[in-house]
Amino acid sequence: MAPSTSSSSSGAPPFASSDPGFEALPMAAVIAGHQALLGRIKLCFGADRATFERELMPLIDGYARFVHLLPATADNYFHTPGGLLQLGLETAFFSLQGTDAHIFSGRATISERRELEPRWRIATFIGGLCCELHRTLTHLIVTTADGEEWPAFLGGLAPWLEQRAANRYFVRWRANARESRGVGLFALVHVVPAEMLQMLGDGNTQVVPQLLASIAGVPQYREHNVLDELVRRSMALVVDRNLLASADRYGKPQYGSHLERYLVDALRRLAAGHSTWTPNRDKSRVWLGPEGVFLVWPGQRRMRCRCWKATNWSVSRNRPRPCWSCCSRRRYSWRPASTAKPGISSRRERRRRSKQ
Repeated sequence: MAPSTSSSSSGAPPFASSDPGFEALPMAAVIAGHQALLGRIKLCFGADRATFERELMPLIDGYARFVHLLPATADNYFHTPGGLLQLGLETAFFSLQGTDAHIFSGRATISERRELEPRWRIATFIGGLCCELHRTLTHLIVTTADGEEWPAFLGGLAPWLEQRAANRYFVRWRANARESRGVGLFALVHVVPAEMLQMLGDGNTQVVPQLLASIAGVPQYREHNVLDELVRRSMALVVDRNLLASADRYGKPQYGSHLERYLVDALRRLAAGHSTWTPNRDKSRVWLGPEGVFLVWPGQRRMRCRCWKATNWSVSRNRPRPCWSCCSRRRYSWRPASTAKPGISSRRERRRRSKQ
């Protein structure tokens, strides 16, 4: 457990023999450490301060009151106090920034798109902000010094601490916790006001369903979910940056562990949209039997390329980047195609150019 950021001010030793827990700071102090990022979000939102305070700040305050200083992971990315809040704000910022280069509701008329565009931007911001909200319900247990456990399904952490007049709280991580992103929908009602959801759903049937599908991790095969694509790319970028920044301070990070969901999602898309992935057919890649599901793995490189194409991700062999050691011994790295650096090509392409 990482010590609280304010341990020096409270008199706690920097390397305590017991878990010092987290200090129950007031919300003003929790938000104060993110003023620079909030300023970037305001500039990206492109509205005056009154509009920003009215539309986005209630979402940020609700999310901060729910997660307080909780870390995102136990010993991986954003594992320091306030890591979950930092992860949500950074992902929301990059997701909001990505809306400027995408068109939502492409089949709608110009007037309809003009009406829905602000709602899509706010919904994308919410999707990035709450992308890892499920972790508060499935991965950790928060208790006070008296051992009273935080009922996360009933409300946020900050209000609960205020009701108990607790000065510190402690976090225990669940062993072998499974990722259940759909549980995050139960916490969404404590972060996003009901009036905001009503505003997003007025006059359309697309914004709220795609937002909920993104937070719950439910892929939509028949309809392209631009919102979820922006959130997934933004989160992968944010986690990647955090791991690279933390490598020299915290040792060797667990590269690639946050990309498991994208590989699983790509496999699901291949199974749903490619005839060669229909189970138990001639020359099929998937075989279903009494013992379980089996994949034809010898052609793993070709399968990985199809997965990358299905998720619109590009691959390069440049380090340092998150590697997929689970696929092969060769170190490949993933990054969104939109952030691929110009001038980087494969070995085969460089050989072809040298011959010319």
